[in-house]
Amino acid sequence: MDVNSGDSDEEVGQVVPCVVFTSDPGSIEARYFIQYDQMAMCECSSLRDAFLDLIAAYHVFHIAYPKVLQAVLLFFQHEVFEVRDDQPRPMNLFTLVSNLHKLRNDL
Repeated sequence: MDVNSGDSDEEVGQVVPCVVFTSDPGSIEARYFIQYDQMAMCECSSLRDAFLDLIAAYHVFHIAYPKVLQAVLLFFQHEVFEVRDDQPRPMNLFTLVSNLHKLRNDL
């Protein structure tokens, strides 16, 4: 299966990077990992770093964002981490970001 296909039928069972967190029993400290194909690829020092590394993993392995997460991951990529690329953004994401900017400016 081609992981870059984008067909919704083929996304079922698609192997994609993800953030996994664990904590030791009795501990309030969480540990964050980037997992790909059931393997921990790296440990991250914070949740913010884990999301940044997650976005980097998609780019490093040339994997398209899954459709169900595309808007969320693009929002983090463009607006939180300010990582720009030449990929077009979905219109609903553009509208969301525009509305958030307007709301922020009105405050």
